Amino acid sequence: MKYVLLFVPTFLVLACGDDPAPAPTYGELCATRNTECGSNGADKPDDCSQDLACYTDIFTTEVRDQILTCLSSRACNEARESKCLRSAANEALKDKATKEFVDKCDARATDCNFSDKYCQDEAALFSNKIRVTYEGCFARDCAEVEECFKGAHPSCTF
Repeated sequence: MKYVLLFVPTFLVLACGDDPAPAPTYGELCATRNTECGSNGADKPDDCSQDLACYTDIFTTEVRDQILTCLSSRACNEARESKCLRSAANEALKDKATKEFVDKCDARATDCNFSDKYCQDEAALFSNKIRVTYEGCFARDCAEVEECFKGAHPSCTF
């Protein structure tokens, strides 16, 4: 038996040049949008940092990134909540367990006679950690429920 040995030349190609620029942060995208929109729909100066802090606390990373991308790319005259939060929430509310959680939250807010701002449809986007905390709040006396909700997400201003 004869063996044939083949030598195949290998070439190593090194690319020279700068590394690609990192993707812009949400703060940078938000600031750019504010500059472009000017008085025609720019967010308040603190909205960008407050959104990031709040949404990091209450949403999963996937949901947070989806919403922040939407917020920073929406048209200048487009309302913040209507497009970004509500459209994501409407999709999440198709899940039966999620819908039940939001309904239970809203019912408790109504029972305790305080604003349902903690239980609007956007609550459908809460991470499991926040949902578990809220579930614990549901069992409390009415005098304690709203403060319990606030304590679940101290970086949020709603």
